[in-house]
Amino acid sequence: MPSNIPSYQRFVLLGFLDFDYGGDINNKKYTSTYVFNIGLGAISWSYKKQPTISLSTTKEKYRAMIVAAQDAIWLKNIMKKIGLAQSNPTRIYLDNQSAISLAKNPIYH
Repeated sequence: MPSNIPSYQRFVLLGFLDFDYGGDINNKKYTSTYVFNIGLGAISWSYKKQPTISLSTTKEKYRAMIVAAQDAIWLKNIMKKIGLAQSNPTRIYLDNQSAISLAKNPIYH
């Protein structure tokens, strides 16, 4: 690992989620992609075409965010078992404000 990365950031799990609204022009299904990094290296990723067509991009992004969060929990458990326990919450970066607002609203939980 490069020495210019501070030691407190070397084993921090970060997630990045992206969404394609209609890359498949034949059936208009969305694709979701996420990647989890530790430091500068990707350790887990997923690229999935959604099984259904949704009327709301917010709903589909929220669903993809849930799947990414489940993977983050699984990865944190793996890290704990190998001695790299992470006490802070895992950040998952997403570029959709409506899905973020939906996730933060306690009325939906």
